[in-house]
Amino acid sequence: MATYQESMDAITAKFEAFKAAAIAGADNKTSALQARKLSMELRSDLQGFRKASVDNDHANTKHRAPKAEAVAAPAAV
Repeated sequence: MATYQESMDAITAKFEAFKAAAIAGADNKTSALQARKLSMELRSDLQGFRKASVDNDHANTKHRAPKAEAVAAPAAV
């Protein structure tokens, strides 16, 4: 599994490639197809990033903050 930083680097690089292909895709069918393919890969990478991010938070956090108390709604008159 990729670390947080590896995930960020991969997503950043892939997004730059997507951006270039999407811009070129306005006039070029091949580039448009490549942009669509990269968008699907980015979706998968972003889902993997979420897991890496959660794992990173757990590794760097010694405890969780207590949950805020729910405020009770005023009673109806």
